[in-house]
Amino acid sequence: MTSFQPNRAASPDVVVSVRRIDCETMERFPLSDEQNSVAIAAANAAFTAAGVTPNLVTTADWMLEGWDIAGFPEPGPGQWFDIAMVGGDAQQAVEQALAARWPEFRTKWIELRLDALEEGA
Repeated sequence: MTSFQPNRAASPDVVVSVRRIDCETMERFPLSDEQNSVAIAAANAAFTAAGVTPNLVTTADWMLEGWDIAGFPEPGPGQWFDIAMVGGDAQQAVEQALAARWPEFRTKWIELRLDALEEGA
């Protein structure tokens, strides 16, 4: 069994990005500048409303993954689970914001990503 070390949980700063996914080919496409602005604002509003940052959400995801890999040791994930769920809330906020402005987005798949900043960025 892998030893899980919670002191290594700090994730790097993250960048929030949103892409449209073609349901048939699974290709990802960027949004227009206006659509991207609406989507990012909706995601950030969800993070702010929950009192967390995208960085904290990615850290929570990392903690849950490590807890899972370690074989579910005690203590359980506790508040990390609640923090990680904010990522789903942000995803829903993005989908709703895009569909409200652009009805065609009601039938589109949307991908909200929280990615580490590249070194030197």
